[in-house]
Amino acid sequence: MTKDPRDKHWWQTVPGFLKAIAALITAIGGFIAVMYQVGYLGGPKRQAAPIQPSKEVSHSQNMPGSPSGRYFFDDFSTPMLRSEWTVLEADNKRWEIEANSQKLLIITQKGTLSESGKNLKNQFILNLNLPEDDYEVIVKASIQIQSQHNAMSIALFQDDDNFLELGYSGRVGPINNTFIMRVPHFAKEIDGRRNVLLGEEPRWHAAESPETMFLRIERIGSEYNGYYSIVKSQAVWEIEDIRWTKIGTQVWSGLDGKLSIWADNSNDNITYGGPPQEVAVRIDFVTIREVER
Repeated sequence: MTKDPRDKHWWQTVPGFLKAIAALITAIGGFIAVMYQVGYLGGPKRQAAPIQPSKEVSHSQNMPGSPSGRYFFDDFSTPMLRSEWTVLEADNKRWEIEANSQKLLIITQKGTLSESGKNLKNQFILNLNLPEDDYEVIVKASIQIQSQHNAMSIALFQDDDNFLELGYSGRVGPINNTFIMRVPHFAKEIDGRRNVLLGEEPRWHAAESPETMFLRIERIGSEYNGYYSIVKSQAVWEIEDIRWTKIGTQVWSGLDGKLSIWADNSNDNITYGGPPQEVAVRIDFVTIREVER
């Protein structure tokens, strides 16, 4: 009599059973890895693309400053964003490279990285290792602040809770939370706790026209110096000709960050004069240069 192939002893089905268990374990492991990457199981909440090997990258032969110290330069004169950049939490309706001006345009909107707020949109990350020796980051940009919390920032960004940030923003005035105080700031955030240094010469009320300025972070060992320079009349063509105003120094040993740029309106819905307006921030160029002590 022919034996029914389905009539097998239990030990003959063990290999198949073990294979099924192994496949299930693999699937669970993959699911856990994905959940870690998106931050649900304590992993990084917002990640950039992998860092590329350190290298000198030059896009323009008309770079301000001495070519000998050049490490990276981008003047956004190409139709598309260069491959070294990654945009986190991208909102493509509120950023573009303008064809006419050849500048990176970012429109401010609700969101921030400050302390507990981690909902920033359009954070630009440069996926290059910063120089191992001393260096400076210089960015030329413009903004027309119309509301409290309008802001543009550059940063040495390690993760959402650990970064150095240099920027220019509209802040609450000192009298009954009224007026708009336009002031540069240099902040250090470690483990989500923020220490902010402010420039000593604030400007008052909404800006009547876009203000163009240079922002500069200088690293000397474990000290990071924050500077700014507001362009009042003529354009500055050479970095060495800029007259810098120092905000202060932040000390950080072992900072392992990447250059980042963003513009935001914070998370506050109500400010003096109503909710923050969306304003345009234009980035003219970004450069990283190695410096000598």
